[in-house]
Amino acid sequence: MKKIAYTVRIKVTLREPVDSTMLNQAAQEAIRRFPYFAVSPGLDEGENIVLRPNANPIAVLPEENARLVLGSETSVCHHLA
Repeated sequence: MKKIAYTVRIKVTLREPVDSTMLNQAAQEAIRRFPYFAVSPGLDEGENIVLRPNANPIAVLPEENARLVLGSETSVCHHLA
């Protein structure tokens, strides 16, 4: 994007069409393999930012030229369908 974006995404360009169901399944399996990525920020009793385990599914989204709002319904729960 030409705009500054503060969201972290991985963009992959593929040459062949992808089965979105299989892509989502692979992402969910991969996040279990790398649990240090399955975290969400929070505050501890001293109001310091800490990372806590996050059991929510990883969002697999279609590419759009728009910013994601972190913590929104779209970035947390929506999956490529």
